[in-house]
Amino acid sequence: MGRTMKRVVLALVVLAAACGGADAVNLTEEAGLAGAGSLEIEVGDDADSREWITITDADLVASLAAAVDADLPVEKRTSCSEVYELRFFRADGTVARMDYACPETPVLWGDDEFWNGGQVTVPAEFADVIRAHLSLAGR
Repeated sequence: MGRTMKRVVLALVVLAAACGGADAVNLTEEAGLAGAGSLEIEVGDDADSREWITITDADLVASLAAAVDADLPVEKRTSCSEVYELRFFRADGTVARMDYACPETPVLWGDDEFWNGGQVTVPAEFADVIRAHLSLAGR
C-alpha cells in the first residue's frame, strides 16, 4: 500500500471514529439515574389521550437504574411506531428524559448529547418492569 493510500485509510478511520460516537454508554452514569426517586411513563397517542403511569416505589426505580448501570452498546437508531416517553425524577429535582420504543424488541434513545443519535437495546430486567406497567395500563 502506498504512502498516499495509507494516509487516506488513516483519515477515514479517524473520521469514522469521530462520527460514530460512543461505542457504549452507561445510562445510569450519563443520565444521572442513581438516586432517582420516581419514574413517569407517558402513554397515549396525542395530547387529548395522553396519560402518565407513575412509579413511586424507590426500590423499583433503583432496580431500573441498576439494570442500565453497565456499558450498553450504542446502535444506529431505528424507527418505531410505538414510543413511550420516560421521565426519571432525580433527587436534585431535575428530570432525565428518554424514549422507550419498540416494546417487542425494546430500545431506549434520547436527545442528550451522549446518545449521539443512537439507541441502546434495553436489558431484560428493565424491559420486564416497563412492560408490566404498560400492560396494567392496557397497552
